[in-house]
Amino acid sequence: MIRIAIRRRHLEDVRDFPRAVLMEAVHEAIPVEVIDDALTRTGSREERTRALPARLVVLFVIAINLWADESMSDAFGSLVDGLRRCSDLFLGTKRPGKSALSQARARLGVAAVREVYRAVAKPMATEGTEGAFYKGLRLVAIDGSTFDLADTGRNDVVFGRPGSSRKEGGGAFPQAQVVALAECGTHAVFDFVIAPCRKGEPGLAKKLLRSVSAGMLLTWDRNFHSYELHRRARRTNAHILGRIKKNLVLPVLKRLPDGSYLSKLYRSTKDRRHDRDGIVVRIVEYVFDDPSRPGHGEVHRLITSLLDPEKYPALELVTEYHERWEEEITFDEIKVHQRRSDNPLRSRTPKGVVQEIYGLFLAHFAIRRLMHEAALKSGQDPRRLSFVSSLRIVRRWIPALQQAATERLPRLYDHMLAEIARTTIPPRDGRINPRVVKRKMSNFARKRPEHLHPPQPGKPFRESVVLIE
Repeated sequence: MIRIAIRRRHLEDVRDFPRAVLMEAVHEAIPVEVIDDALTRTGSREERTRALPARLVVLFVIAINLWADESMSDAFGSLVDGLRRCSDLFLGTKRPGKSALSQARARLGVAAVREVYRAVAKPMATEGTEGAFYKGLRLVAIDGSTFDLADTGRNDVVFGRPGSSRKEGGGAFPQAQVVALAECGTHAVFDFVIAPCRKGEPGLAKKLLRSVSAGMLLTWDRNFHSYELHRRARRTNAHILGRIKKNLVLPVLKRLPDGSYLSKLYRSTKDRRHDRDGIVVRIVEYVFDDPSRPGHGEVHRLITSLLDPEKYPALELVTEYHERWEEEITFDEIKVHQRRSDNPLRSRTPKGVVQEIYGLFLAHFAIRRLMHEAALKSGQDPRRLSFVSSLRIVRRWIPALQQAATERLPRLYDHMLAEIARTTIPPRDGRINPRVVKRKMSNFARKRPEHLHPPQPGKPFRESVVLIE
């Protein structure tokens, strides 16, 4: 690990400053060696010395998603200011402007940031992680969400806009569709795919099976279910627990003691009629007897590859399926609390969008990695620690650790983890929210391309006023 003493030895020339910048606070989650290796393997290293070398730009892409509510220049300052204070030589140096930072991001491209993510983003729960396993099976979930993008022509062409019931046409902003695979017990997103907003989530989910393996219990919502996804998921030797729609025909082959039953899943009606290529599955049906709970009075159905009712009782499976909501909370952490803004992503080009989303998930993974380490050290469930508070703590500690002497780093790092461990939140209430939105349609006309660069006033306001006599 490259430590402060090494950096200080080289901080004798302004040109050495950018290469020395590290984020000690997240080094365990995103080692600088992994960044350097990704740059080498993707051919992204600069051929000549630059004020913003590739390693620093990778860190910057992560930093703009830790300080997402700040301008790019201010986010860069938050990334490097701790190291700047290590020597008077650098206090007066000028921060790069928005244009220089944008050009540096464009030079870096997508490949290196994607490789860094793929190298570090792995399931992190251990046997000591509370709530991460069900009878030895690692709980993981597939879910999707959309991200509003900067309203540019290039983003519109590549990603498209969502449909709208208004006569004016599509939605206000282009959108990217993201379908992700997350570990329920730690909220660690360890794979995802990015696509235009009109792409269907079930088709994108198939790509995520590359990261599913034996020993996992894969959960998904009813909109993801398909014969093909089920068949491919079983080929990974993982088990499946998903919800299915009420119109799916699944005949009862054998009723089990706990009320569930065995059935066969077929690709088509014709295959079912000829009993061809059927997959033996177990169906669990249940209802809610609480009138205040959404779905009261409806029959809910789960499909699973866990066929043994003695080892995997139906009631336990229903309870474990609802752990899938942890990924809903994960998207809430990323979109609402980490980004801390209703504004679209800042990137104005499709490549910039993809790079920014990888940086967003890298930053989230780093925070969650620290929270998991803190939870293990303090004997807590990582889901009982506050993501928002942990994010703020890491933002404060990054410059502090940059300024610290090498010998103090392990102790300060432990202090940071202890501070994260103290952000315990109360147990979640058994509450629900109605599936409604507060936002209503605007009375203003829809913004069109011709409104992006309107003619500007030719004279001051006062001179343009004409009184009617």
